[in-house]
Amino acid sequence: QVTSAINAPFNVLAPFIPDASVTEFAAAGAKRISIGGALNWAAVAPLLKAGQEMIAQGTFTWTAATASGSEVKKLLG
Repeated sequence: QVTSAINAPFNVLAPFIPDASVTEFAAAGAKRISIGGALNWAAVAPLLKAGQEMIAQGTFTWTAATASGSEVKKLLG
């Protein structure tokens, strides 16, 4: 209903509806899907968790979830 009531492209900020898919947004009439700063905060979350582990337990089990140098190089070309 919103898209039929406006005469402009319908943009959506996806992090406010995290369970919706690109397909669902498109079906609702979205012409642009933004993620705002969500990737930034997603990247910061494991950093915080690792820091908390090192401070609280003095352990480094978080290193098991790190990307390898070769994975990063492959992605960056």
